Amino acid sequence: MNQDALYAKEKRKQGLPKKELEKTVAIMKSIWGRRNELNQGGSVRGRRCWKQPEGNTLKANFDAALDINNQRMRIGIIVRDNNGNVLASMTSQRRYIVSPFLAECNAMWRAMELCKKLGFQEVSFEGDARSVIEAVVDEEVDESGRGQVVEDLKKMLRSCWYWTLTFTHREGNVVAHNLAKMALFTEGEFSWIESVPKEIKQLVVNDRICNDLSI
Repeated sequence: MNQDALYAKEKRKQGLPKKELEKTVAIMKSIWGRRNELNQGGSVRGRRCWKQPEGNTLKANFDAALDINNQRMRIGIIVRDNNGNVLASMTSQRRYIVSPFLAECNAMWRAMELCKKLGFQEVSFEGDARSVIEAVVDEEVDESGRGQVVEDLKKMLRSCWYWTLTFTHREGNVVAHNLAKMALFTEGEFSWIESVPKEIKQLVVNDRICNDLSI
């Protein structure tokens, strides 16, 4: 029995509705496909991928996944050092958010909260929502309807001297992206210290391999 079938069997035992089960299996196929790509000889040269931070800086990747029909969002966060080792990861949730911009803002905020709680002082925060990143790094005051959220993020970012914020393409944010998608099928907030969920582990390895070979 393949991995997809095993996962589906386990979810059926948990009483997951058929429609939700189908969506779960589709996402897991995507994750396993990405996980196996490098193991099956996929090319990494010239590929955009996660880049390790320099020196003692840590890198915190974050992403959001939206379920607009149910007015909820999920968050994926992973913090790694300059060797690609995982220091922390998290999935979280928010309700009544249907705006992609605000969803990404919430994901960024939760990533900063996590790093502050863990005492990480030198952190490069990285996400793949260009409009959000550009809004938060903009030195001008945001007077739009979303301005208060953006200004709160600016204040949080500046609260630690060695925190920075940069944009990355989706290929550089694969682990956080898949953590957020997995979280659509869970309730509550979960965190892991120096680890990630088992379904995500090979993606972390793939990031490290891709990073090493692209140097």
